[in-house]
Amino acid sequence: MVLLTARDGGKMGFKNTVCIFVASVITHLLGGSSGREGAALQIGGSMGSKFGQLLKSDDADRKILTMCGMSACFSAIFGTPVTSAVFAMEICTVGSVQYSAIVPCIISAVSAMKIAELCKVTDFDLYINNAEYSLANYGKIAIIGILCAILSCLFCGALKLSSKLYKKIKNPNLRIVTGGLIVAVLTFAIGTFDYNGAGSEIIEKAFAGESRPEAFIMKILFTALTLSAGYKGGEIVPVLFTGSTFGSLMAGLLGLDYSVGAGVGMVALFCGMTNCPLASIILSVELFGSSGFKFCALACFISFMLSGYTSLYSVQDFMYSKIKPIKRKDG
Repeated sequence: MVLLTARDGGKMGFKNTVCIFVASVITHLLGGSSGREGAALQIGGSMGSKFGQLLKSDDADRKILTMCGMSACFSAIFGTPVTSAVFAMEICTVGSVQYSAIVPCIISAVSAMKIAELCKVTDFDLYINNAEYSLANYGKIAIIGILCAILSCLFCGALKLSSKLYKKIKNPNLRIVTGGLIVAVLTFAIGTFDYNGAGSEIIEKAFAGESRPEAFIMKILFTALTLSAGYKGGEIVPVLFTGSTFGSLMAGLLGLDYSVGAGVGMVALFCGMTNCPLASIILSVELFGSSGFKFCALACFISFMLSGYTSLYSVQDFMYSKIKPIKRKDG
């Protein structure tokens, strides 16, 4: 809903957003696998849209205000203001970035980050170490980029497949109960809560090479079972979890530093699933600094090009081809 408002203008009701926020809190309390940013984007976008309605703004200004709200809430959670601003401008339509919104989005994002810092809201504390730029390592990073593109398609496919299977249960309440029971049974069967909730602590473990080899597969499974059943929450942190744990696994197999593999996998999978290469590359800089920047950029470009036209968001519009400077006929 928020992406449609940011792309087309329109109006967004705040009542539905409050319900999504409450539902997201319930999802986390019950141990569902989801992030917080989904509710944050909805809240921020709806507040921006509502503010535009109060000012009696036209559709063009309301789009910008919606993107400002999205940028602010994303930045407050992740502490990445530039990424948040670019993500809000880039996410709606692949190949078309609304640069007219960059100044207001940056101002909103920085302001929200500073307020979050005053409230002691913590963000990721991640570092890439021993990023040695060599021809051999560039080849290894390219492999991770290719595999992340494939993994992004598998993740999106898992979300769609689980949603299709859940729809065979006609009663939505029964569907939610069934999904919750499945997640609960799986949790106690494997004997760990690593895959419940957002999983930020496991991301930090991945950078140290301490995550389980199967962690990325399990997180995809738990996230698909949770969100497709009807529980609310964000998908981005589970994507970062999956990318970092997969990258860490590949780093061990390819002979790279675990932090390099985890960082590259994290942003490459994010790029493949959101189709936002600019935001993904900037995210690597804001999270890790300049260390590993070239590796992250290479992996993001490869993942973006090879992930096809799948997306984490069904309403995302692909206006242009990913490999040619032409408009898509079905975009």
